[in-house]
Amino acid sequence: MKTLSIILSFFLILGLSSEGISQKRVKTKTVKRKNRTVKKTVVKNKNGKTVAHKTVVKNRNGKTVANRTVIKRKPHTRYSHLPKRGVVIKKRPTGARVIKYNKRKYWLHNGVYYRKYNGNYRVVRPRRGLRIRTLPIGYRRIVVKNRPYFYYYGTYYSQVEGSEEYEVVDAPMEAQVDALPEGYETVIADDGSTEYKLDGVTYKEVPLDEDGKEWGYQVVKVEEVTEEE
Repeated sequence: MKTLSIILSFFLILGLSSEGISQKRVKTKTVKRKNRTVKKTVVKNKNGKTVAHKTVVKNRNGKTVANRTVIKRKPHTRYSHLPKRGVVIKKRPTGARVIKYNKRKYWLHNGVYYRKYNGNYRVVRPRRGLRIRTLPIGYRRIVVKNRPYFYYYGTYYSQVEGSEEYEVVDAPMEAQVDALPEGYETVIADDGSTEYKLDGVTYKEVPLDEDGKEWGYQVVKVEEVTEEE
């Protein structure tokens, strides 16, 4: 019951109604191994889709050595009309233009990058160093440590010096953006704080104005991610 109450509290944090929570199904499984015990809790909606899962790992002395909860959230409304990062589609969007970089071929449409995948097309993260001449419509200009960047749909660009081109770069630490595309994970840490992870970048919610009426996401950690092959 304690695990259930913790999971349900996470849904309340996410703004789900009590009626919606009552329709969730919670299943817990404990696996004992040689030096540790792993307890997994999976929460599914009425359609059988997993909406959250929690994993607790304890060592032989009963001390918790890992505690991670992942909750699937709806995307930010600004990108809700765009496909989810990583989704696979049968046909590329009409009007998508080809961009070749480092022996790789991408199709770019409305600021979203696609690559061929098993005869279909998959939404991917563009490679560092890829260049474009025109920024996507709706991009945001942000400044980090007096350096300007341009952001759209989880991708960061920097203008190439002495050129009209824009180059894909890593997310700069401390950058603040107003939206993330669908496909990120929402993680509740042990201290109760919320983190959002996408493409190896960890974000935390922060106020974007002094009144705290507008909230966005700040880069707090950048991990090395294997580039798309």
